[in-house]
Order: sequence, then C-alpha cells, then structure tokens
Amino acid sequence: MSLSAIVFCGDDQRRGGREFDLARAMVASLSMLVPLHIEGIVRDIVIVGPEGLELPLVAEHAGCDCVEAASEAAGLHPAAELTHEPDLLLLKAGHGLEPLLVEECRHRMADPDGWRKIMQLTRSPENWRERYISAACVGLILPGARKVLSPGDSFSTITRRHRGETRLPPLANRIAFF
Repeated sequence: MSLSAIVFCGDDQRRGGREFDLARAMVASLSMLVPLHIEGIVRDIVIVGPEGLELPLVAEHAGCDCVEAASEAAGLHPAAELTHEPDLLLLKAGHGLEPLLVEECRHRMADPDGWRKIMQLTRSPENWRERYISAACVGLILPGARKVLSPGDSFSTITRRHRGETRLPPLANRIAFF
C-alpha cells in the first residue's frame, strides 16, 4: 500500500508581500519526497502549477508528471487522473517534510486501517498565533481521494473541508525562497 503525491505550486506568486520563486520551491519540496519514494511510501508524483514557470522541465528531470493549469482548482482533477494510487498525499510547494514523517507513514502502513483516516500535515509554528491557535496545514493524506474530490476543489477548499480530521504533529517546515 502506497500513496500518490500531488504537489501544488499555488495560485499566488506572492507570499508574505514578496515575490516567491515557485519553481525553486517546487524543486525543494520534490527533493523532500525522495525518502518517501525510496521507502515505497510514495509511488508517483504529479506537480500542479501555472504555465510559464518551466514546471514541465522540472517534472521531466524529477521523473514525475506535470499539469499546468490556470488555477489549483483547474489542475487538481487532471492531476488526480494521472496518479496510480487511490490514496493521495497533497502537499503545498515551499514546505519540506520532517524525517519523522517516514516513520509515521511506516507505522500507518503496518496497520491495515492506517490509511483509512484523513490526516493533516502541519508545519512547525512560526509565530504565536500558529503556536496557540492553529498550525498551518501544508498537506493532507487523503484516502480514496477520487471519491471525495469535487469539481472546483483546490488545496485550500479541501483543507477547509477536512479541518477537523486527524492532525499529525508538526512534520513540515517552510522552505522560503524570497
């Protein structure tokens, strides 16, 4: 049992009021998925992003598929169609994964019902609001994703819809390229 990963560039090239290099963020996030791929946790990867960022070139070098779309919502369904596994790992580019995620995934894979729950991946809190109110969701493990995806879904609509699901301890960090 393994996952297919979809990595989103996002619709906005500005974060924190500054230009954000989405292609570099994508490369960094893809490199963080290598240990999950080696362990057999992630079988295949599809990247989703806007046109004009040379993402097909990044995808070709990384050995994954690419969907260029005007928005995340427009790219999610075509990306899901390219995946090989029914269970998805959705991840926002610009965030790296902690090595403990490999152990958490191994533990879940050993349990026959391990992937049956939707799980949120949060990043380590960067300010007091994230520490005391809620950490930012930067990824989801979504079992049976094709059954729960709706037309027009984007990363943010899916995370809002599944806000109350099982939240893993912070297993991601922001990788900033300003």
